Amino acid sequence: MISILNRLLGPSLFLGEVGPRSAWRIIGWWEVRRVAFNLIVGIAGLVTLATGILAMGIANAFLETPLHRLDPPLFFFALIYAVAANLCYTGGWLAELVCRRMWPATRGDLAPYGSASDWSSRSS
Repeated sequence: MISILNRLLGPSLFLGEVGPRSAWRIIGWWEVRRVAFNLIVGIAGLVTLATGILAMGIANAFLETPLHRLDPPLFFFALIYAVAANLCYTGGWLAELVCRRMWPATRGDLAPYGSASDWSSRSS
């Protein structure tokens, strides 16, 4: 999966630094990629929204009582989802900083394949 995304989006999106890094460099690695994350999440959300609208349109063609739009509008739910997704994304670098503080001897061996930024440097 990473190799497919690497070919589509370019290697700079997943490349990380090898060796010890400061907290600011770890945060920077994650934050530089936030725009790409938001684009991917946004595109997935648009596809989901379009599929839901299409399904509702098809269902209305076959039902005696048509389905109605949700109230409040779907935009409200999309906004909540976007905020939640970004909070979870921020949790990525927070978790990496906490793990590096708690287990400094592991330096990249936090999980079976290392942390996201360490693992990306291994795949190149």
